[in-house]
Amino acid sequence: MVSVFFNKLNSQKKVIAILFCILLFIHTIFATPYFNGTMGIGGRFQPIPEKFPALLMDAYFAGQFDLSSSVTLRTSLSMYTTESIIKESIFQNTPSIFNLDEVSLTYRGSVGSISHYLGIYLGEYDPVGSDIFLQRQFGIPSFASRLTETICGISKAKIYDMTGIGGTYTVRFPQNLALGVNVYYNKAKDWTSITVGESLDSSDDVFAESLNTDLRFAGAWRAAALDLSLGLTMPMKKEITFEDGNTQKVILLIERADMHAGLTAYFGSSNSSSLLFQAGFTKLIIDPNAAKKEQVLSFDDVYVLIEPRFVSKSLCFSLSLFNMPTSTKENLFYVEDPVGISVSLYTPWISLSGNKSQFGLMTTMSSSKSLDNIIKGNEEGLGFEAIKEDLGLFVSPYGIIYFGAGKLNFSLNVNALDIKDWNSFLDNVSLIAGYKVQL
Repeated sequence: MVSVFFNKLNSQKKVIAILFCILLFIHTIFATPYFNGTMGIGGRFQPIPEKFPALLMDAYFAGQFDLSSSVTLRTSLSMYTTESIIKESIFQNTPSIFNLDEVSLTYRGSVGSISHYLGIYLGEYDPVGSDIFLQRQFGIPSFASRLTETICGISKAKIYDMTGIGGTYTVRFPQNLALGVNVYYNKAKDWTSITVGESLDSSDDVFAESLNTDLRFAGAWRAAALDLSLGLTMPMKKEITFEDGNTQKVILLIERADMHAGLTAYFGSSNSSSLLFQAGFTKLIIDPNAAKKEQVLSFDDVYVLIEPRFVSKSLCFSLSLFNMPTSTKENLFYVEDPVGISVSLYTPWISLSGNKSQFGLMTTMSSSKSLDNIIKGNEEGLGFEAIKEDLGLFVSPYGIIYFGAGKLNFSLNVNALDIKDWNSFLDNVSLIAGYKVQL
């Protein structure tokens, strides 16, 4: 997962963190008795008329090292280019972003039939919205929606951002139940410091420190899995501003607490019809400031994904309804807009020249307008007129083929409503391919 926190570090700290990870990685390769992980590489190609074609690359590594029978080290790194690697000066000076997504150290112990997990981490640890926490705690197979995959085929589903420096404690009971608590510190963009209508460059962005807490409940059974999290974000200040404009330094000041929550529920199994339901919000303001026209809850901060799946011997079908905050849909290939509906037809797993394969077609209708704006337009009597200019129709045939030691994902994405001629077709079509291996 893309680590927003790590991107905020200055360059010196980045160098130190990278060197630390490299040294730690080299040490553990030779010292640890057991290792498992995944590695992937992918690309996104888009032809552009009268210009060089655009090719963006993406790569990641995620590994788990068992340092002993009770201590585990996990690390996850990713890199992606922000501009095409095909230029006049090909493969030279291409801007790219390196992310330290996670470094965590976890102690695992047990008292009778109850297991305890105590960990510290930098980055994002078992994000809410992903099925990673359920997989690690209960060993169930992945049930993530294809909508939330990226170039390398990694699930990027997250209902709210948990990136930071923190600690976690989880208790797992023999009834396939788990309870956990997270406490972490991070920095997020302080939107309250930006004047309405003001445009700021990224270099001028203002970031607010915050202390965050999360309580988590999860369970997995034969035909159901549940992951529920509820927490608070408490912005931290070190300066008080009085009404007369004077300021005073303080050690620590917490003036407010905003709530966030996430729920993932999965019913059924991958071999039969099933239902994936995800819902949550990134920010619920407990005490809104009327002077700043704050709302208790905005649809811009609400995450919803409802996806029933129907499986038969010859054809499978899924229907997805979604509303995603901008911050949670970054780097997704199939989701361009915050609100929409998607229909997918796909084959069951078949054998192609002895390789396990699956092929499908996904069609997504979405709006670049937020749900708040759509509702406001309907209240003003605009109806369909309020969104028709902002609609997109995305048609995406895709395939998955297992061969060699890994899995190949590939897909074509076409924005059909913006195609008027050959040049506009080239502008609105892109091809992705990614290969992921188990190490």
